[in-house]
Amino acid sequence: MILARRLHQPAGFDRRGLRPDFTSRYEVVAREVATDTVLATAAPDASSALVTGADGSDRRVYVRVVNAAGLADRDPALFDLRRVAFDGDGQLILPVPLAPAQLQLVALAGGRVEARFRGRSRRRLPAPATFRVYVATGGDAIGYGMPTLTLAGGARALTADLGAFAHGTAVRAVVRAVSSAGAEEQNTEEAAATADAQAPAAVTSLGVEVTPG
Repeated sequence: MILARRLHQPAGFDRRGLRPDFTSRYEVVAREVATDTVLATAAPDASSALVTGADGSDRRVYVRVVNAAGLADRDPALFDLRRVAFDGDGQLILPVPLAPAQLQLVALAGGRVEARFRGRSRRRLPAPATFRVYVATGGDAIGYGMPTLTLAGGARALTADLGAFAHGTAVRAVVRAVSSAGAEEQNTEEAAATADAQAPAAVTSLGVEVTPG
C-alpha cells in the first residue's frame, strides 16, 4: 500500500484555452530511466492506492494529479520522489538513514572502552532517530539480534561508553542508524580497540640529585 497524498493542484490549460481545475484522478508513477510507468490510479477523494505485483522491486515513486482535461500537474522532475522497495514476500522496505561516519573505539583508563562516531543526514532520507551499538569481544562474531546499547539520534558527534573490560580484551563494535519508523540501516563497518586495565608500573627507585646553586 503506497500512501498517495496530493502534492500539487491540477494545472495547465487545455487546447481550447479552458482550465478544468477539478481533480479527475491520482496516479502513482514510477520514475524510470526512459519513461515513467503508472503503477496505480485512484479516485479524486482517495488517500491511498493499491499497487500489485511489486514483490522484489525497488523504485523511485511519486504521486501526480490529473485534471478533467487529462493534464497532469507540473514537471515530474520537480516532484518529491520517494524510494519504495519491497522484499520477495511483498513487505515494504522502509527508507533508512545514512550510516554513521568516523566510527572509532578508544581505550580509556581502567579498562573502559568508548565508541566515538558522527551521525549523518541527507535530504530525502530519514534522519537518524536513534543509534544502535552492537559489541563483541575476542573472536566472537557481532550479533545483530539485540543491541548492546541505544543512543538518541542526531547529525552530530556522539560518544558511547561500552563499559569496562579485562586487560587485553579485544573489543569490536558496529553502530547502526535507525529511523523514527524503526528502519535500521545494515552497515557492518567495525571499529576495534584493546582494553587497557593495567595500572602504570610502580616506581622502583628514586634518585635525588642536588645541584649547587
